[in-house]
Amino acid sequence: MQVGDGVNTPNIGDRVLTLSGVPTPSPKYPNETSSPPQRLIPKGGKNMTKLHILSGVLLMLLLAGCSTTNAEEADWEPSEVEDVNTLEGVSMKVKEGSVTSKGAIVVIKNDSGREVMYGNAYILEKKVNGEWFEVPITVEGEYGFTAIGYSIAPGSSAEKEMEWDWLYGELNKGEYRILKGINYSESESFKKRNYLSAEFTIK
Repeated sequence: MQVGDGVNTPNIGDRVLTLSGVPTPSPKYPNETSSPPQRLIPKGGKNMTKLHILSGVLLMLLLAGCSTTNAEEADWEPSEVEDVNTLEGVSMKVKEGSVTSKGAIVVIKNDSGREVMYGNAYILEKKVNGEWFEVPITVEGEYGFTAIGYSIAPGSSAEKEMEWDWLYGELNKGEYRILKGINYSESESFKKRNYLSAEFTIK
């Protein structure tokens, strides 16, 4: 999000106050009266001025908050995954009530007529201004996923608990998706990597 160049606020410093007992300066020009011209403030003008100032402050705070969020994600890499959920008859969703800032449970359902296989690896992405970006990995040094393959028979489903705090840390508020690679068990299907995607929200 871009913060605007500035917020216009009313000028309240030019009100004319008349103080009794204070001598009025001599006129600068012949046609001037001895009293300075008075600025007329319409009825309710003071209240409107306060309302304008309050609105301006609230807008600045809102934009400042958006700027902070954008700054945190400014260096994030855009997603490299273009096509998701293309494996016919196979889907993935996040189990209702399972989402926390540290993990979730996904349910993979196989309604195809073929066996499918998936592993432990996954990717987390966050939606920023309508686009998907990879959540940065926070773990230092080398890391990896255990190389185990899991199969799901036709007409069956499987639940998989995902704990991502060790890899990504705790997630902030926002819209996310988890990506998992999956393919039919036949060897020829592994020529193309297929991704299942399940979206969720951290509140």
